[in-house]
Amino acid sequence: MTTEYLTIHDSLDETYEPTLRDVLFAFSNLDAKFSNLDSKVIDLDRKVTSIFHSILEREDTMDTRLQTLETGSAKMQIALEDIQDELSATRAAIDRNSMILLNHDKRISDLETVIVS
Repeated sequence: MTTEYLTIHDSLDETYEPTLRDVLFAFSNLDAKFSNLDSKVIDLDRKVTSIFHSILEREDTMDTRLQTLETGSAKMQIALEDIQDELSATRAAIDRNSMILLNHDKRISDLETVIVS
């Protein structure tokens, strides 16, 4: 028995059979409760939909930022490869210059030994 039913029929005993009016009253209360439940479900659906849209917007923002980071990382990798190439070329030039200096030094020492003898 619902509380509305009991408040209307406070003096009922256990053997009381509900009338059609009692049943209709109970059903009308159920109908009101179901329509209230429907509005709550609709509100909840709107809130969940709003949250999902917010999550999708944040995901799009994150994708954009990730693409920016990937682009920056690729540019940095290219710059590092260029620096590595320049360092390799510089090392090769230093090695050539060192060999030239060593050859020049050897020629000078050979000339000195020829002049001294």
